[in-house]
Amino acid sequence: MEGTARVSGLAGGGFGGGRSRGGRLARRALEGARADAASARVRARSGRGGDGRLGRGGVVAAGRCGTAGATAAGLVRRRAGLPARQRGLVDRGTLMDAGLVLQVERLSRTYRSGRGVHAVSFRVAHGEIVALVGPNGAGKTTLLEAVCGLADYVGSVRVEGFDREQASAQWARMACLPEERRFPSFLAGLTAARLAERFWEQPGLEDRFVSEAERWELGAAELETPTFALSQGMREKLALALVFSRVVPLYVLDEPEAHLDPVMRDRLERRLAGLREGGHAVLLATHDVHLAARLVDRVLVIVRGRVTDLGRAGVDEVLRALHSGT
Repeated sequence: MEGTARVSGLAGGGFGGGRSRGGRLARRALEGARADAASARVRARSGRGGDGRLGRGGVVAAGRCGTAGATAAGLVRRRAGLPARQRGLVDRGTLMDAGLVLQVERLSRTYRSGRGVHAVSFRVAHGEIVALVGPNGAGKTTLLEAVCGLADYVGSVRVEGFDREQASAQWARMACLPEERRFPSFLAGLTAARLAERFWEQPGLEDRFVSEAERWELGAAELETPTFALSQGMREKLALALVFSRVVPLYVLDEPEAHLDPVMRDRLERRLAGLREGGHAVLLATHDVHLAARLVDRVLVIVRGRVTDLGRAGVDEVLRALHSGT
């Protein structure tokens, strides 16, 4: 996949590329910390639990910064706890009633070469896993970066009804795993443990990170190693642990299966299935047709920057291709 990616889950925006991007992601992470504090106050007033399950009425609880690097961050806040300027969106109630988490309308991002994505529209609902498939260079990474707010674009991206004019509310509702699992230079010297401590202030997030670290077989030695010294495989596991430590309505994942062995891929599938059962939405780019066939609810095919929604029929087509050996 093309482009430089970042991670939106652990630290609030993604793994950084250049210095300016890293600074932007760090600022977003700090905004996420403030969002966490607001979320905690709302939950305390409402008396609602924090098990992370999502109901038809909206989000019960959500996580915060959770990717490896610097990424969009924040606990999802209940509507009653949002600042007044973020209430009263014309179509928010309609989107929530329809069960939609992500709505993309005519999104375009074009490079000087003419490559990019062009007038892309699709939706993802609560409790749905949607796969984005296509050849290298088709625009998968470009599209996911735009959805995560990590790249400029023309068009509309709404997360639970919030658009980029309510950027903090958007970032608080998604966790993004970029294509390239790298940390910005100003974070690369931190160990995984210190990285988590730097961004996580909300009670419960640390415990979730410990649980995820165990799931991905990150031991004390790995957690105390500077992130720049970790192997590619360990960086992949760390990124997944950070992203899945967050509890948010939407997970946007760019090839989450990359660099994982068969055992870890099986754990990834089970983790994603658990998110769906909990009412979360997942949008993932993948080259693994077996994973797509077993797990996803719908398939989006992207070719030369244009997306076709094949729906469930796309999954069935993948299954037929596997069965016939083509």
